[in-house]
Amino acid sequence: PAMAALQQRSAYIFAALVFGIGAAITALAPNMTVLIAGQMVQGFGGGLLTALSMAIVRFVFSEALRVRILSVISTTWSVAALLGPAVGGIFVHLDWWRGAFWFSLFAVILFVVAAWRTIPGDGGEKNAPHWPLLRLLLLAAAVLCIGFAGQIENTFTASIVMAASIALTWMTFRVDSRSPNRLFPSGAMSAFSPVGSAYLAMFLLSASHGVALLYIPLALQVLYGASEIWVAVFFSVFSLGWTLGALIVAGWDGRRSHHAMFWGMVLVALCAAALAHGVGATSIWYVLFLITLFAIGIGLANVHMIAWSMAQALPGEESVTASSSQSCRSLGIAFGFGAAGLVANLAGVGAGATKEVVREAMTWIYLLDILPPALAALFVVRMLTLASARK
Repeated sequence: PAMAALQQRSAYIFAALVFGIGAAITALAPNMTVLIAGQMVQGFGGGLLTALSMAIVRFVFSEALRVRILSVISTTWSVAALLGPAVGGIFVHLDWWRGAFWFSLFAVILFVVAAWRTIPGDGGEKNAPHWPLLRLLLLAAAVLCIGFAGQIENTFTASIVMAASIALTWMTFRVDSRSPNRLFPSGAMSAFSPVGSAYLAMFLLSASHGVALLYIPLALQVLYGASEIWVAVFFSVFSLGWTLGALIVAGWDGRRSHHAMFWGMVLVALCAAALAHGVGATSIWYVLFLITLFAIGIGLANVHMIAWSMAQALPGEESVTASSSQSCRSLGIAFGFGAAGLVANLAGVGAGATKEVVREAMTWIYLLDILPPALAALFVVRMLTLASARK
């Protein structure tokens, strides 16, 4: 979000170059420490690109076209999810893993050329405000705590770390609300504003996504004896289902878009309940069917939530509202991962991944996953009610 004040084209190219530098560092890494550092730089650039893509949608396209454009973006992510592992597999087969990162750098060059030719160069200030270092550090610390919480076997300690992550996240939004250089829009994560309710719904939707997928590879291998190919199939089908859902509702507006958001969340909650019973107790094809419906539900709701939050942005906050939506989603996925890890450890996965333990863990994980989309559906109703009252 801090990049939103730069000119659109300059910011986009800068983010791509950061991503490319990270890829080059990773490709040249002589040891694991440098490789991790390169991945951090690459991830930072990727985060900038994703946030800026949301902001550019708001700048370049009219409100009537945004849902369609966001659906196209979802499609490109699915294509990337399908092609990325295939390209990586080619380099692994050639016994040259570094080539995958050099390939990324080549893609960055093409991306920069395309961005220079197509992205408008106006629409922003020439000087970006100072970097919000404190808020970025607080948010980074919150995400690190979430990651550690999911790895700690002691329940009490894990709960303390999870509580610390929640406190750090609250501090981030608190400090941000008092800053003239905002990372998030006014009322973000507040149930008393339309945009805040939309952000809460997106956060919960993303948390549900994180919970659903984290332990699927373990469940497939332990409960079904499935190979890595099956794991790849599940993730590919999830991406395709998400895209299908987004494309189905791409042309919807008005009341139909409201139904897409609400019933998409209801479908996700129902699939989570069915998965709690089905994983390990039914065939792998039935689980794949449920995962596909789960992804379609997310696709139905996701693009309209993003477009709706953009449309409800307060005057002067259009850019930060658009660009920070992805940060909200990423934060939700992180919390979903942490919560799933905590539940899995409570079920005893850390002590040994036997069939009985994994089956019980998946049951509790998917029972947990009913809650986020159910709450998200309520926040959809809440944000529509607030928006109607504000008119």
